[in-house]
Amino acid sequence: MSKIFDKLILVIALLILGGGIAIFVLQSGSSTSDILDRTPSGGTYETIESPPFVEATAQWPAAKEQEPDVVYDVFTPPKIYLDKEGRFVFEGQNITPPQEWTIYLAAIEQKPYRIQLEGYIEEDLSDPSKTLLLLFDEEKKESLRGRVGNDKEDYDLMIQSFNIERVGDAVSGTLRKIATATIIDKRTGAEVILTHGERLFEDEVTITFKSDEDPSYHLELSNAGEQFQSGDDSFILKEIYLEESSVSVEKLASDTSDTETKILTARTTQTSEDEPTATEPLESSSAASEFEGIFN
Repeated sequence: MSKIFDKLILVIALLILGGGIAIFVLQSGSSTSDILDRTPSGGTYETIESPPFVEATAQWPAAKEQEPDVVYDVFTPPKIYLDKEGRFVFEGQNITPPQEWTIYLAAIEQKPYRIQLEGYIEEDLSDPSKTLLLLFDEEKKESLRGRVGNDKEDYDLMIQSFNIERVGDAVSGTLRKIATATIIDKRTGAEVILTHGERLFEDEVTITFKSDEDPSYHLELSNAGEQFQSGDDSFILKEIYLEESSVSVEKLASDTSDTETKILTARTTQTSEDEPTATEPLESSSAASEFEGIFN
């Protein structure tokens, strides 16, 4: 019942609205388009002259140079305030410049193994065990000769085996020979493999640090993770890079500086003047026969 009543009220309201619009149009005697086409009437507007534009000028004082150890920038704005006398006071942020490191990496040394394979002379190309090996003793700075099975008591070693492996290069299509000799180190009882053309080094590394500030400062370390001191500064040896002759060192935070890590490269590369140079192998069987009597 209420829905029918609501619809009846809506119809009556629409009829009243339509009647009102019809009465307005009949009384005005003109259509809606005529009303829109009429020219606005009324008094004319008075012209108001704008005041002349005067360009303002200002005298800005020259910028002052920053005080020593005072830094201000976008992310380090200064503090500007009025003092008791009404003057502007500028207060920058005091930032202590980072201190330069006085220590430096003097050298990285890795001790070579006491016996090196300098070369070899092949007597029988089909039997590597008959090859004469040319060895060098780093401690005695002496050359020695030997064959597979020889026991060199004066040099605390025994030659156990010798092998030549031919490896093909897929790019050039050539063969590359890798000659290795296996010896028994009588001092340690360990089996050691020597490769021709490659120097064998001990596992132990010596890292030498010195100081530009203190000429007497000399420190030698061997392992990563060791902590050391230079003056009031504390450091940690983080990593050792043998191929690059460099180390990673961390400077621990102090009252005046934060933690900082640097890669230090050795200033000098120490080489031994009497370091032996590996000789090229004499692979001719005729050469072996000619000099066999000399080396036996």
